[in-house]
Amino acid sequence: MAIIETAGHRRPSSLRPPTGDIVAGLAVFAVVVAPLLFLRFHAGKYPVDLAVYREAGRVVLHGGDPYAPGFGHDLRVPLPFTYPPFSALASVGMAILSPWLTLAVWTVISLAFLLTMSWLVLRPPLDRAGLGRGPLLGLAFGALVWTMPLALTISFGQVNLPLVLACILDCTWTSRRRGVLVGIATAVKLTPGLFIAYFAVTRQWAAAVRAAPSWIRQSPPITACRRPASSLRVVRACSASAGLPYIREPTQTRVSAPRTLAKMRAISSATASPPEDRSVCSESMGSMRAAGRSPIVGPLAEIR
Repeated sequence: MAIIETAGHRRPSSLRPPTGDIVAGLAVFAVVVAPLLFLRFHAGKYPVDLAVYREAGRVVLHGGDPYAPGFGHDLRVPLPFTYPPFSALASVGMAILSPWLTLAVWTVISLAFLLTMSWLVLRPPLDRAGLGRGPLLGLAFGALVWTMPLALTISFGQVNLPLVLACILDCTWTSRRRGVLVGIATAVKLTPGLFIAYFAVTRQWAAAVRAAPSWIRQSPPITACRRPASSLRVVRACSASAGLPYIREPTQTRVSAPRTLAKMRAISSATASPPEDRSVCSESMGSMRAAGRSPIVGPLAEIR
């Protein structure tokens, strides 16, 4: 396959395949993915993470604070918003649309990002193996959706696929503006910030310099200057998103035996959750059990 030399790296040429191959590949991909979408969404349960994004966008749209106590108490599964402030602003569009229209649009967008990633990453080796025809590519790309990480990402309505594509494009296809997409992705979720460290370790200083400001402008320190009242809640939420130790409120630094017992009683009473919450907990436990099995079998065993 033809290779194009660019500044500092090589990439496959973007030769457009025949239209018939594209149509055939998309048709096969749709046939392979459709059963999974039916199994995931036919019960009428709204994706947990997508509901949190929509609620954050709704709160911001009405001038509220997505990091305030009591956020998401009306959701089927009340979860906190643990993303940077820019992510809440980006979720406003989800709040404008109806819930099920948002689900349909977001699922199509996620699958489109998956197809793009698969085309960039998997098509070159499949071409070299003589398997680069449209139907075979559609079958290979569709099989990826049935693996546990991607199946759960789509089922929960998560934002991972756009972020992964942004990092792939930034690290392999861009040159003059490398780092910008990683910075934007980090402003949505902190995990892509690892690529800023990657740019620094590989001495791509210009890329690291471009990526850092995109995140810093929406980081907790800047938010603390703009909205001091909610700065600690932003830091706590972002720390939870990054897997850092939990940061307590100042009023919770003193620990006493009566308060500890009261918290234990509250936790004990909270375990008596309604049936719908127990269903979600069982789904989560099923996902954890599936993590130790085959990446193909896991999603199938977890579906009810």
